[in-house]
Amino acid sequence: SYERGFDVWLKLRSGPDCVGCERIDSVKRLTIRENSKETPNTNPSIEKLEVLGTLQAGQKVQLRVQTDPPEAYTDPSSGQARVEDYLLSWYTSSGEASPTRTFGSDRETDFVLPNEPGEVTVIVTLRDGRGGLAVERRTLCVGSGRLCSPPQ
Repeated sequence: SYERGFDVWLKLRSGPDCVGCERIDSVKRLTIRENSKETPNTNPSIEKLEVLGTLQAGQKVQLRVQTDPPEAYTDPSSGQARVEDYLLSWYTSSGEASPTRTFGSDRETDFVLPNEPGEVTVIVTLRDGRGGLAVERRTLCVGSGRLCSPPQ
């Protein structure tokens, strides 16, 4: 309905502006509202993605994120005060994360590294349940014991 607003889809491209540098494309849905009494939602943020353990082939490490606190808001349908409930999804190009989704205050997952040395990409998405999204990505050098890409 008009009161709810209308959706606009944006394609975002991020990354360094240089030849041969990897870029990340993402799609974001925005809801445009006019004369709304509702406080606009802001995207959550991932402050840090940590890897706890030794990056050796076949080993288990922990992936953990530090986030900003969930926002408090007023539910427009009930008028009740609420706090966002975070959902994190964990993705890897190789190896196995378990669990692949964590909720609420659970901000970590176990990650069994692949059996062969090499680069592994880890991506975590953070959703706030109200359309807000944050994404963090790291490349791990399995077998070297270090991150291939430093935190940004």
